[in-house]
Amino acid sequence: MNETKAVPEAAPPPPYFRDSVAKEVLRYGMLAVIFIASMAILSSVLSAEKTAAITQHVFTAVITLVSSWGGAVIAFYFGRENFEAANRAIGNLSKPAWQTQALRTVMLAMDKAKKYELQGAPAEITIASLKQAFETNAPYERLPLVNAEGVVTHVLHLSTLNKFLAGKPALPEAAEGDAPVPEDTFAKLLADTALARLLLNGFYTLSPDDTLERAKQLMDAIHECQDIIITADGKREGRAIGWVTNNAVLEQSKA
Repeated sequence: MNETKAVPEAAPPPPYFRDSVAKEVLRYGMLAVIFIASMAILSSVLSAEKTAAITQHVFTAVITLVSSWGGAVIAFYFGRENFEAANRAIGNLSKPAWQTQALRTVMLAMDKAKKYELQGAPAEITIASLKQAFETNAPYERLPLVNAEGVVTHVLHLSTLNKFLAGKPALPEAAEGDAPVPEDTFAKLLADTALARLLLNGFYTLSPDDTLERAKQLMDAIHECQDIIITADGKREGRAIGWVTNNAVLEQSKA
């Protein structure tokens, strides 16, 4: 059975190309009008009456042509933008309501979230203090780690912490007089390549105006991503203002 291959459509010109064309048409159109108008005025002053009349007719014809040309380009430029905006609006109407819902409407405000405020570098943060934070905030099993600027550096899950603790060999009891065994730190957890990957890809940042659909796309595409941190501009280094978990996205998508 012969298969009919679809012929790919020609890609539309990129926006910067359309912008450039529109600007050049307007610029040179205005220059042409100014030049021809100047010539018409000069001819009227210096030439005979008959020559001035001919120049006036030429000016009238050219100005009409240039105006029509510029108007057509402007109409195409803005008409295309309006058409694309209308298509997007119609596309949004055909989507389930949850997909177009802004994250600002479902996020947990960061000032109300259970979190761990970092005091120092990873090498100064003990695993014991992280474990204590989970016990204090039970039954929560994930905690954003927030620095002094309010930026979320990691979202630590209790399961990740337990994997680190389970992978450590049991230490023999220290004999009397032996040097104390140094405490495990968050830096040691980050040194574990597999666990560090979970923490690196475990969350992504979006802006309050991004949609639940965008959050779900990220979580579906990146297996480790289970949390979305909301910042004002959607950048990772921005101050966190909200938090959306994979559980919240799943719940909303079923509504």
